[in-house]
Amino acid sequence: MNDKPNGWRLDRTVPLAVVGVLLAQTIGIGAWVGAMSARVSAVEQAMADQRETPEQMARLDERLAGVQRDIAAIHAMLTRNGRGYR
Repeated sequence: MNDKPNGWRLDRTVPLAVVGVLLAQTIGIGAWVGAMSARVSAVEQAMADQRETPEQMARLDERLAGVQRDIAAIHAMLTRNGRGYR
């Protein structure tokens, strides 16, 4: 007769080594996904911190302009009084 199997078939016997390898791969993939999640979170946090930098620079520019105005006013007062600063 025809002892040749037709198409796919599923056998109940699976070597213990195959089960062990599949289990190890699953654990490894889980650890890798966990590490990637932590790295993505760190990068997202760094990006959020960098978004504040332009706003901080704008505030510093405003403060610097105020300090320059104050220095100019002090210079003008000293010059009016004839004292000079040099």
